[in-house]
Amino acid sequence: MPFKSNTIPANSNPAYQFNPRYHEYTYTLAPGDVLPINVDSDFVNCISADYDFKVSFNDGPESNFRRGMKYTPGQTVRRTTIRNSGTVSNSITLGLGLGDIVDARLSVPQELLSASIVPDTGKHDGKTIVSTGAAIRDYWLLAPANPNRREIMVENISSETFYLKFNVASADTGFALIAGERWISEYAGTLYGAHDFVGSKNLRVHEVGFNLLNIGGGI
Repeated sequence: MPFKSNTIPANSNPAYQFNPRYHEYTYTLAPGDVLPINVDSDFVNCISADYDFKVSFNDGPESNFRRGMKYTPGQTVRRTTIRNSGTVSNSITLGLGLGDIVDARLSVPQELLSASIVPDTGKHDGKTIVSTGAAIRDYWLLAPANPNRREIMVENISSETFYLKFNVASADTGFALIAGERWISEYAGTLYGAHDFVGSKNLRVHEVGFNLLNIGGGI
């Protein structure tokens, strides 16, 4: 007797064109928990998940799965099995359906959702530094160390050379920033400024951190 497959090609399923169906299922799995979901589906979409997890289809081999990923096998899946492969509880929401249903919702990476707001990293314009003493030894704090800093920009809007210092104990003046020049770096440490003329120097200091309330600009 010839073998008959238990799977149905998605394009042969009447629901594919005439009776689409879609449901979302949310499960919270303890570490090591395995859960079979016996629902016919042409696609499996991970709407949300606290952490990455394992998934298998029709009792096949496991695969890594995470928020925003979608599996479309080209045939109707009878069973989707998920396993919490992590060491903490994991809440997972899956969208399973029959038919050509497209989910156009935005999927935000989990690292952005869990990012903390940085209170002290921000935009600072028009910083003026005034020297009144022995020139080379004078230095000023431009920006404290901040591991959450993603970028810092210093622009010399004075008419004379200014110097950037990364270590106030060093004997040299520092890194020269001539008039009108701009320095941009991913440097996250403490930044000092110095100059070798008595008088004032005008700088523009712009720090960019990781703040979800101000994506795309200085914060």
